[in-house]
Amino acid sequence: MWLHQQILEAITAGSLQVDAAVAQIDYEISNVNALKASLTDSRDRSVNRLNIAGLIIGGGLGAVSGGLALSQSQAHNSTLAGIAAGALSSGFALAGVRVQKGRSKILFSNSNMLAKFFGRPALPDSQYPQIVTVFLNQVPPGSTNTMPRKAQLIASWMAEGKMDSPHSKTGRNQIERVTSRPSEGIQQSIDDLDNRASMLADLRATISLIKQHLAAMLLSLPHAEAGLS
Repeated sequence: MWLHQQILEAITAGSLQVDAAVAQIDYEISNVNALKASLTDSRDRSVNRLNIAGLIIGGGLGAVSGGLALSQSQAHNSTLAGIAAGALSSGFALAGVRVQKGRSKILFSNSNMLAKFFGRPALPDSQYPQIVTVFLNQVPPGSTNTMPRKAQLIASWMAEGKMDSPHSKTGRNQIERVTSRPSEGIQQSIDDLDNRASMLADLRATISLIKQHLAAMLLSLPHAEAGLS
């Protein structure tokens, strides 16, 4: 019964540590999505204003060009108005394309759970308990893939276009952005935030698998009464 209790306490402690890590990831995802929504709304408003301005100005000048074309003496002015309408419409369209990327802002979040994953400086609340670190550095039992779970995650992110190779300059820059701390002042674009939230969600799902193993261990334990007998 004493051994049974010790094992049960260890499993419970491990489960709580996993819950704490998952909760911290959820907290960061919430902050990332909040900033992403703000930047997306700002971008959409800018794009809409440019589209409306292009329609009004382009359409107005087009109407002027058509009106001037009715007079033989205003043919030159009509052509000029038509050219101006086309040029301004194209200019607003190009400006809309440039604005489509959106602005960038610093993510003021007291969490960077991907930092330890990539060996970057982590905030005090963004540390992994040992059970999570060991799990991520293990090869899944029975898997045909011989890479540890951590390496498998990185490979999947590269395959999905969320990041380049960590050994490349572009990849290192991407890692700096998705693991940034507020004190570093690194600007986050909508794409950066989207990748950060997606990578955190994948990491959360992988860490949550620990609970399955803990549950299997718990179910494999004999009842204390059976052990006593």
